[in-house]
Amino acid sequence: ADWQGIQDSSALLSAAPEASALAVEVHIYDASHQDGVRKLNNWLAHKRNPLKFGGVFHAGVEVNGLEWSFGMSLKDSVPGVSCALPRTHPDHRFRQTVSMGTTKLTPEQVTHLLSQLVEEYLGDDYDL
Repeated sequence: ADWQGIQDSSALLSAAPEASALAVEVHIYDASHQDGVRKLNNWLAHKRNPLKFGGVFHAGVEVNGLEWSFGMSLKDSVPGVSCALPRTHPDHRFRQTVSMGTTKLTPEQVTHLLSQLVEEYLGDDYDL
């Protein structure tokens, strides 16, 4: 990805919120609505157990009130990066949220970065 000179992605996050800082959260989903996937994930990686053994998960990143994630498309012209309302991905069952602090980027910079990611990461590039 062309990150326009950003060398270290950890520099994008800050533990102390500023007046106009945007919160960044990662929403974790069971990678299906099937009960079998949820049961497997609960067994391998119960959310209250500090020791995790794996599972089948999907993640979305919420910033500026929208959730962004990467997924598969069968058409090479369809972006793999998609947007949804937070914690509502239609193909997955919401599990939990992990707060990542705040970003030092402005809302305009976030929009610019996301538009670059939408252009660069096509859905047919997705591979498990």
